[in-house]
This record gives sequence, C-alpha cells and structure tokens, in this order.
Amino acid sequence: MKKDKLTRKDLSFFIIPFLILTFGVGTLTYYTARERVSDVYHMMEKSSLNIASSYTAALLNYQDAYEIAVNLLEDKILVASRAVLLIDNNDSTTESLKKLASELQVDQINLYNKDGEILSSNIEDYVGWKTYEGHPAFYFKNSMLESFMEESRPDTVSGEYYKFGYVRKDDSTFVQIGVLDENLNQFTQQFELQNLIEDIVEKQEVDHALFISNKYKVLASSISDTRGNEIKDETVRRYIDERKLVVDHGVYEGEEIIHVSAPVFSEDDYLGTLLFIWPRNLVDEEVRSIIMEGVVEFLILMCVGGAILYYAYRKDKSNIKIAYYDELTGLPNGTYLEEYLEDLVVTPTKGRRAVLLVNCSNFKTLNMTFGYKYGDRILQQVSEKIKTVLREDKMFFRFNADRFVIVVEEFISRNELLSLANKLLAVFRQPLDGGSKDEYLEVQVAVLELTGMHISSDKVLKDVSLALSHLKHYDNRQIILYSDTMQDDILRKEAIEETLRQVITGTDTTSFTLHFQPLWNVKLHETMGFEALARLHVEGIGSVSPMEFIDLAEKNLLIYDLGKIILAKACDFVNLLKEEGYDDQLIAINISLIQLLREDFTKDVHRILLKKGVSGKNLEFEITESILMDNFELINEKLAEVKRLGVSVALDDFGTGFSSFARLRSLNIDTVKVDRYFINRITESAEEEIITADVISMAHKIKLTVIAEGVELQEQKEYLEKHHCDVLQGYYISKPLTEEDAIQFLLENPNEKVI
Repeated sequence: MKKDKLTRKDLSFFIIPFLILTFGVGTLTYYTARERVSDVYHMMEKSSLNIASSYTAALLNYQDAYEIAVNLLEDKILVASRAVLLIDNNDSTTESLKKLASELQVDQINLYNKDGEILSSNIEDYVGWKTYEGHPAFYFKNSMLESFMEESRPDTVSGEYYKFGYVRKDDSTFVQIGVLDENLNQFTQQFELQNLIEDIVEKQEVDHALFISNKYKVLASSISDTRGNEIKDETVRRYIDERKLVVDHGVYEGEEIIHVSAPVFSEDDYLGTLLFIWPRNLVDEEVRSIIMEGVVEFLILMCVGGAILYYAYRKDKSNIKIAYYDELTGLPNGTYLEEYLEDLVVTPTKGRRAVLLVNCSNFKTLNMTFGYKYGDRILQQVSEKIKTVLREDKMFFRFNADRFVIVVEEFISRNELLSLANKLLAVFRQPLDGGSKDEYLEVQVAVLELTGMHISSDKVLKDVSLALSHLKHYDNRQIILYSDTMQDDILRKEAIEETLRQVITGTDTTSFTLHFQPLWNVKLHETMGFEALARLHVEGIGSVSPMEFIDLAEKNLLIYDLGKIILAKACDFVNLLKEEGYDDQLIAINISLIQLLREDFTKDVHRILLKKGVSGKNLEFEITESILMDNFELINEKLAEVKRLGVSVALDDFGTGFSSFARLRSLNIDTVKVDRYFINRITESAEEEIITADVISMAHKIKLTVIAEGVELQEQKEYLEKHHCDVLQGYYISKPLTEEDAIQFLLENPNEKVI
C-alpha cells in the first residue's frame, strides 16, 4: 500500500477551519431565520389569543350549559338504576332488560351479584363477566357507597366509550347503567358549540379550529371526522395539561401546517383549549428570502476563507509535521499509526501482514529516577537502535511514551517475525548512553499477525496490547505471540462479570447459589452449623471457581453488592433450618476487606437481618489474617460494630499470616480457623514436630474457639479430638452440600455417627 499519505491526510488540517467557518456562517443564517420566523409566530400567537379571548363568553355559556346537561344525564342514570332495582331477579332476563333499556333510553343494564359477576344484562355476551381489582365496578363493589358515577371511559368488553353509574341493593348486589358517549353528545348538542367553531373558521384566517376539553375530548371541530374523538397525540395532550399558549409544526393531509394551542379561561376557571391550524404559506416566502440571502453570504465568505486557507496550506508545511510526526524522535506518531492501520486493514492483499509492539518495560523507572530530559535522551537512542534492525520497507511508529510499533508487510512465515523480534532484543543487550553511566533497557516484544478479524486500527492495537499484557504471566520471557485464547480469556472474564451483574440486579436468579459445609462440634458430637460457600455457574462456561469470580468481583467493584446477596441467601437458609426445627444452627460467611471498610456495612447487615427476621447469633463472619496488615485499629472497630449486632467473628487461615497471640487478645473475634497447612502436617510429620496442638492450646488460653478446616483423614480427626479442638470442618465430615442435602445431612447425622 502507499506509504506516504501525508499530503492527502494533512489536507484535513485545513479543511477543519473551513468546516468551522461553514458552521459559523450556517449558525448565523439559522439564528437570523429563526428570529424572523419567530416574529411571524408571535403574530399568530397574538391573533390566537385574541380569538380565544373574543369567544370566551360564548364558550363559558356553552360550558355551563354542558355541565347542566351532564348533571341531568347523571340524574337520569341514577333514576334508571333505581328503577331497575325494583325488578324481581327472576324476571331479569336478557329480553326483559332489553325492553327496559329501550323504555329508559339507556344503552346498558347490568345486574351484578355481591361477588361482582354479571348475572343478567341486556347484552347477552356480558352475562358471566366478572370484575377485577382496578376496575371501577370492583371499586364500587368493595366500597360503602350507595351510588357512584363514573367519567366517560372505554367499555372493558367492547372498547366503546360509555358513561356508567352504579346503585347498590340492600343485599350487596348492585346495578350498572351505561349510556354511550355518542348519545351523550346527542344529548348535549343543543348547546351549539359547533356553531362557535365554524364561526371562528369562517371569520378568521385559520384553516381549521377544534375545541378540546381538559379530558382530551374533541367537543367541537371544523374537521367533521374528529368530533367526539379523544386526543391521543401525547404532544397535544401535554399542551392541554400545561395550559399555555404553544406554537408547533405538524402535518395534516400530507401538507405541512402550523398549529397553535390556546387555552381558554374565564377569570381563573379553565374552560378548555382552542386548537387552531394555520396555513404554512404564511412563513414560506419569508423563509425563501432568508435562504437566498444566506446562500449569497455563504458563497462570499467561503470564497474569501477558501483563498486564505489555500494560502496557509502552501505556506505552513510545519503544521503537517506537528500533526503526524513525533517531535522528540522524528518518527510517525500515534495519529499517523491509526490512520495507516485503518488503510491497511481495508486494503485487500495476498501477502501476510503483522504488527510488532516494542515496550520499554523499565523506562518509567528511569524517567522518575533521573528526570524527563534524561528519559527523552534515552528514547531518542531507542528509536535509533530499532532503525538499525529495520529495512526501509517497514513502517516504524512511536505509539506512545515508551512503546513503538513496527508494521511488517509481505512476510513469508512466522519465523521471520520471531527472527525480527530477537534482533530487536539483541540490539538492546548493548547499553545506552546515559551520560554519566551506561543504561540497560529491558525490552519486550508482542507479535500480532493480522487476520480477517482485524477490521479496524482499534482492534489491531487492542489485540497486540492484550498480547503484551500476558507477558506478566511468564517469568523471564520477552517475546509473545498473540493467540485467540488470549481473547477467549477476556471474553471469559466478560461473561463472568456480566453474569455477576445480572445476579446483583436480580435479572438472573439461578446462576448464583450457596453450598453449605457442615461444622462438627467435637465436644457435643453434633453439627453446630455450616460455612456458606458461594457457587457460580456461567452459561457457556460452566462452574466457575470462587477464587476466580470473587477476584473479578473485587476488581470490578461488585463484591459489596454480591456480599449482600450472599448474606441474604444465608439468612434464607437460617429460616429454612428453623422451619425444619433447627433453631440454633450457625451459618459462617466470608467477608472481604472491601465490604468491611464500607461506611454503611453494619447498617446494611442490620437492615438485611431485620428484613429476613434473623438473629445475629445465627451468623458468623469470617475474615482473613491478611486484611489486618493495614488499618488494624479501624478494622478492629468495625469488628466491634459487627459483634454489637450479635454476629460472631472468626479469623480464617490462622497461623500462616502475621498475627501474634498477643495481638489476638485485643482483636474483636470469637473464633480462629486453623489453616489446613497445620492439619496436613498431622499426617506428614512426626508427632513431636507437629505444633498444631500448641496452636489450639494457645488459642484456648485467650478464650477463643478453635475450628480445624481441611480435615480429610481419620488420623487427623483423632489427633484434633485428642488435643481438644472445638470444631472440625472438611471432607472427612462432609463435602459442601446444597440446601436440601444439608438438611438431609442433619436428619441422618444427629450425633457422632457422622464420624
């Protein structure tokens, strides 16, 4: 591919000012046009308000008359309801109710039993329908009201708009009477609101006018097929709710229009909203004029600006250097690299291509020790050393501070790439000139062969950086080749993290569970509780070890919320045990430093205990010795807060950390869990060399309970019993169990038969 793209690429540095100029002129034209069009809108607003004000009195008379009519209709519904109450239930057949509905001039008669089921109706399909919670009939059934009148609403079965009324019998059955909305309109049409709207359209310049009630119903309209409809458009409904004058654009019958919503008030009483539709041609001519002026201004400014920019392009080549080359080393910079790679990955070729990322791993130390100028001198020498290895056909870039990228095209085999990488390492075996002394630079090389998966520079640089990051897993290795397994590792971590997030948000309730390993009380020969052990199953991966997903949860700041879920699940298990008759079982939970140091940790624990109805005495929090290394006093204070909730505290993995028995005296704990290292020594060493008994004895002297974890053999169990260990835990007792198996374990092993 073409190597020298600077002339073409650097043109963009002159196009940017040109675009800024274009944007500025366009913005000026836009605001000028908007100001002029705004004047037209103000005219329409003022005219609309004048129209609304001039018709306020007439609308007020209609509103009063309309309310009187509606009240008369409600009285009619109540009278009809009470008339129906006089009918004997045995005579209330569909035919008889149809006849009665006709006589009373209503559209629905429904007789309900006290359970809210329609026993009889003038509409046969409604018989057997039963009301439900949230329905107005359900509300009336459960109220103490003798009668109730609804606003117009869609019928639950037919969807048609009705006005319904209810009256209750003495035996808690009730009657529902309904009148169709269209009949309501006929009942009130005598008040001639429609004439007012038609008069507005005839005498003003508007195309159409509508009067809308505060219930979004079109009471009158110059558009015949909209009368009686409910306004569904959320924008128009919002205008009605805000009760403000609003001008907006819209489309009606394929034509662009301007509509104005004008609220109508009589003093402080809101009567409704007048919606006017104005013809768009009121502003079209003004807009055309503004556009023509803007085009002329634009062309003049673009000609002048273009000439200036072209002159700058011819005179200021140094800007190209600044944009695409590193000032310190003179190499193409990261911007040039990204553009070069973008062209590379989209250009088809039969040859193989690769990228080498060279990292100076100890450069930051040199920089911080001797200063930036010293570091700059070293980097200049680094770039020169790398150049001695490369042929002219290879592109060489300074990617960022201490990383360089080499692009290799048309190579034959992977061995060629490895050979180049080894040559790069070889040149750095010779020292660099540090001025007063020689400096040896540690160099690492990551090699990435480009494939069809690399469709962008971002993907290329991400993968080669990913390969470099994997070098930390190997000792004394300086060259690494990218492989798909590295990406698989990233995808695995992403899948685990996503599953954890779904568990925390509650969208996944099955992937995360707790298993429970029994704690066996040596003295009482019975199970005293269980340690809760987290388990995670990820789709496409399977079971994930706690060490892996807990580490990910801590790194991604998910451990605190995950810990609350573990505590809640443990409390659920405590309650399950209580239901089975095991009230005094202790559930041990592992707590991390991140959880313990959260300011609201103990408050959240207390809240969960209250919510689950669990006493703190049924829980024990396990912490590791390592978290005591820093902030001992703060952590000890937090443990005191935990103990005030009734929760006991255990120190896990005891004996392998830094804790001394002297310090344990002041630590707010109840139990130590002897690390499995000491348990394994029981069968691996002579008895006089085993110090496990001493650990147990010293813990007892400071009044601590001792748990031995990792007990797997009869010999270990006998030794621990002999030396008075309090509690045993391990596969010799039982493996971790599901909730169901843990309860079965208690049922089958009520005493020492378990061991």
